[in-house]
Amino acid sequence: MTEMATAEDDATAESDLGQERWVFFRTHGRKLLYGYTIVLLVVISIQSVCLFFLWRPPQDWVSFIARFVTSPAFAGVFAVIAATIGARQLAKQLLHTKKKAADEAWWQQFEWVTDRIITPDKGGKTSGSKLPMSLALDLIASLTTIADGPFQKSAVEGIANHYLLDFTKLPQDDSEGRGAPETTIPSSERAEDPSSEGSSMDEAAAKSLGNLLKHLPESSASSESARRALGAYYEQEVGSALRHRGFDVVLGARIVNGTQLLEADIIATRGSKKVIVDVKYSLRTLNGARMTAKGLRTMMAVERARYGVIVTPPSKTAALFAGDLAATSGIHIVQWEPSMRSSELLRQLDLVLGDTEP
Repeated sequence: MTEMATAEDDATAESDLGQERWVFFRTHGRKLLYGYTIVLLVVISIQSVCLFFLWRPPQDWVSFIARFVTSPAFAGVFAVIAATIGARQLAKQLLHTKKKAADEAWWQQFEWVTDRIITPDKGGKTSGSKLPMSLALDLIASLTTIADGPFQKSAVEGIANHYLLDFTKLPQDDSEGRGAPETTIPSSERAEDPSSEGSSMDEAAAKSLGNLLKHLPESSASSESARRALGAYYEQEVGSALRHRGFDVVLGARIVNGTQLLEADIIATRGSKKVIVDVKYSLRTLNGARMTAKGLRTMMAVERARYGVIVTPPSKTAALFAGDLAATSGIHIVQWEPSMRSSELLRQLDLVLGDTEP
């Protein structure tokens, strides 16, 4: 046993020693390699000089250097060196001038876009945009792609966040704690109205906003505002589609249940059937989907509704989560987007309500 213990101690000591050597080499290896390279170059240089002196006597080299210094070739060498230095300086100056011109052009574009999407009135407040929202968002996205440096990017993010703030406000509640209903129809089925305001969110603007979101930093305030605006647009479209298909719709419902404040994106009623709808522009995690389903079940119990659905755009994650939520909580996932028309949303809801055969 003593011999085995001694052998194990020796093996452990050797392992520790090897580990220490590896750490030392990893820490100082680059310095050692750099020093070895310098020494090698010095030795090669000395050997080269010795070989040159062996090839020709030193007197020949001295006379050659003297003739070269007094020859036109020596002046030519310095002329080439001076021209090279001058060319480099000129290239740097041209690059600086080009960058300065590009910066000035970018700021002119930035001011032009800002002046047309955010117009201050005489009272110091902001009025509506002079451009359609989709065009304004496309211009902001273009500024983002050509922005150079953190300062310009921060400027674009700031103006994008400021522009999107108007589209992240929640619906105002009435005296009963429920959102005020609207009478619009889905934007994909809405006739073009020349008199509509340029700042209204429509399907084209939503696509432009989605494109802008790809160019914004994930954790920035402008990115968060863009996601909220897309979520608000999507919720309005779902509510409009339901209302367009004969449902009585309440948006942004809030109910006080004891000390608990319950919220539902949409409460839709048709005849004797009531559906609690939670609108999610994206479903990222199964745990988040389960938490949403739990909140829906609580709201269903308070509202005495038999049906609860999560409406979300079509995605692989939504398809994967649908079976789990239906089995564990009885909540159905409806995959729909405005381009699919309100009839498709009605068809999927009818399947949930049992009003039609699959």
